[in-house]
Amino acid sequence: MDLARDILDEQVELSDHSPLGRADGVVAELRTDAPPRLVAIELGAVVLAARIPWVGDRLARLFRHLGAAPPFRIPWNRTRKVELAVVVDVDPAATPGMAVERWLRDHVVDKIPGA
Repeated sequence: MDLARDILDEQVELSDHSPLGRADGVVAELRTDAPPRLVAIELGAVVLAARIPWVGDRLARLFRHLGAAPPFRIPWNRTRKVELAVVVDVDPAATPGMAVERWLRDHVVDKIPGA
């Protein structure tokens, strides 16, 4: 598997095909006696910013300062398949993306008349 081609920047979906975000990074464990082992997929603006050459660390610090959610890691053993999207088996309520959606529902959508 070519991680840069098959995982990074690909859509991450739940088992029911609802979108969770994009794979912004991968976490690998380096081992001395064996090939590296893929540990997790990371989602989040801080991870994406850190990938940008020369300014990535500064952008990541800025995002953290502005209150961006910390990176969300999905253990690789929760990955079900890698096709057009990376399908994972996680509880969506535990992800930072759903926290944003809940906040929007509670503070914006529910305030709209007829919503």
